[in-house]
Amino acid sequence: MVNVSKLRAKSVSSLVNSLRSDGTRKNYYSTLKNYFEFIKPGLSEIPDRVDGKLNPDKVQAIDEVSLEYVKDPEVKTMTGEINYEEDLRRYRDEVLVNHAESSKKYKFRVIFRYLGSNQIEFDKTFMANIVGKGRPVTSQVEMIPTPTQFDNLLDRIHPAARAALGLMAKAGLRPEEVLIAKLSDLDFNFVAEYVDSQTGREMSVPIAKLDIPKAKGDQPRFVFLIKEVEDELKEWLKRRPEYLNKLQSHSEYSDRDPDEEQIFPYGESTLRSMWETALGKCGMAQRETITQMNRNRLVYRLHNLRKFFRTYGQWKNPDVAEALMGHQEGMSKIYARMDKAMELMVKGIRQAEPHLTSRRLRAHDFDDLREENEQLRFNLAKLTEDMNKLGEQAEIKNQRLRTKLEQTQIDFRQEMEEQRASMITGLSPNMKAGLTELLLLLEHPEAKEKLLGASRELGEKRKT
Repeated sequence: MVNVSKLRAKSVSSLVNSLRSDGTRKNYYSTLKNYFEFIKPGLSEIPDRVDGKLNPDKVQAIDEVSLEYVKDPEVKTMTGEINYEEDLRRYRDEVLVNHAESSKKYKFRVIFRYLGSNQIEFDKTFMANIVGKGRPVTSQVEMIPTPTQFDNLLDRIHPAARAALGLMAKAGLRPEEVLIAKLSDLDFNFVAEYVDSQTGREMSVPIAKLDIPKAKGDQPRFVFLIKEVEDELKEWLKRRPEYLNKLQSHSEYSDRDPDEEQIFPYGESTLRSMWETALGKCGMAQRETITQMNRNRLVYRLHNLRKFFRTYGQWKNPDVAEALMGHQEGMSKIYARMDKAMELMVKGIRQAEPHLTSRRLRAHDFDDLREENEQLRFNLAKLTEDMNKLGEQAEIKNQRLRTKLEQTQIDFRQEMEEQRASMITGLSPNMKAGLTELLLLLEHPEAKEKLLGASRELGEKRKT
């Protein structure tokens, strides 16, 4: 049975270009090219290479065929236009019939990954039976470390992987999402703003955030980070330059850019190697031998580590966990009300944080830190309120001073008028007119200067 979802189609080049290793890109392109040449026989007539290089016309033609193949899969499946399972069976029986079992496994893994990136997924029974003798799946053993086991793994894992595992187990990221994350995607100073639905208050909550622009299905999302993961990331970023310098000293990493943007400058095989080493040190490297398709797989698989996030978070609203993990159903429910999405996710991760935080940080220590943080927030709010009150009081005092100064000026002018009137009382009309004119002239600086100048000139004439 095929599960499909309506999302924007992804071409072969889109998947191939997202891979880190040149060798992996080459193998993926070759495998998918052969598959789509089988689906569209005319493709094989276009030369693969021109002047020793990949033929861009061939690449474009494969992209066009692949996009058409994965476009609207639900409609094509319902109408019978395409039967994806039947195509894969025919490809196995007609093209891969003489291939080694290991080669078949690899090619189908590549094809399943491409179709899966376009949300065309198959049940496990079909995927197990498509290769080899087709022994049915009788059991799937998938274990998630307990919190205590995970703490032990973190103590024994290579420092370069500790923060990466934290993002998977305590932020719900897939391994590939962790490895493509860039420094520019991190924001330790993000402030989530929303209106609290219960109190109606406008909230501003500082919380670390990581953007995931290239999530599964090409649906970008972001996740919030609990304090423990934030601290692990900051510690790793301090060590990262030293780690990059060590990579430079090994010839196989000589093409590494010391300033490259990836938070974790290594590939999935390196991460898995560090994971398996830590499992061995903790006595957790058991393997299953039950299925043909998944023979000898680890019981504690790296990809399943993200289920720790959902399992141990004790989520009051499970949809929040599903949305943060990038699952379509959870994202649809949370983002159905965009005005509430931020509040739901912030409150959800805050409620889950004590349950996700390492047992190495004892519960009462965490509570003390939380209480201290809340007290600091209260003090800051109180200080802001007091400063606002002081500002208001200062403005009131300034207004009072301005009013008093204006009244003083009015009183002074009035007093001067009264004194002027008293000076001319009892004088003859001619003297009153002359004195009034003189007083008026003295009120104007220019007239006063002219009068004084004339007085000095008269004095000089008298002397001579």
